[in-house]
Amino acid sequence: MTVYKDPSCGCCGGWVEHAENNGFSITTEQSTALHEVWARHDIPLDLQSCHLALNSNGEVFVGHVPARFVLEYLADPPKGSRGLSVPAMPTGSPGMEHGDQFDPYEVLLVTDGKPRVFADVRKQSQQQA
Repeated sequence: MTVYKDPSCGCCGGWVEHAENNGFSITTEQSTALHEVWARHDIPLDLQSCHLALNSNGEVFVGHVPARFVLEYLADPPKGSRGLSVPAMPTGSPGMEHGDQFDPYEVLLVTDGKPRVFADVRKQSQQQA
């Protein structure tokens, strides 16, 4: 996967490390114009985060999506989807760890229409494979 990120963002590096620890091969491209990356991949504002990962099939994984859900998605991509997103940067998601702090969040399907919930993450333990 190629990860597009701002050069000054440290949490993106945490997510890259998480992805590599879960078997993904990552290439990082620094970009000070992430708005162009979002536009090129048609990612609406409400699904954006601090980075975008793109695999060789053109599927997108936006933000701090746990590798567990990336793997589940890749095993059986839902019809009409283009990838997954964890909008914003929820505390406790991979790369956003702060001790025991955790904010529940949803992993959303990126579609050409309205996003749908792929996973509802209520506890930190749900992020593990």
